[in-house]
Amino acid sequence: MISNNLIPIKFKDKQIVIDCVIYGINNTNFRSISLVLDTGATISGISENIAVELGYDPSQLDHFEEFATAGGTQELPMITVSQIDIAGSKYKDFTLLCNRYFDDNYIDGN
Repeated sequence: MISNNLIPIKFKDKQIVIDCVIYGINNTNFRSISLVLDTGATISGISENIAVELGYDPSQLDHFEEFATAGGTQELPMITVSQIDIAGSKYKDFTLLCNRYFDDNYIDGN
């Protein structure tokens, strides 16, 4: 679904970021986060810490995919969140990767 909504952007440390709300398992918990707009990314991702806050245990996940990253090729766990809200649009059953790199660099995801 393509939204006609304008997406408000911010700048943080010379990066473009957008705010969104992400919902965990069965919509039981949620969190507002800022995602870096990465025009070269093939999929969106969040930090493992945020995944844990949303009720996921990355060490117990069984769905992994291989990605080429700036740090080399990595096999990363995948989760499907119940919903993500961006600029007034809601996306259900949204698949994200979990990446420890985001935890180390003080960003929520991309």
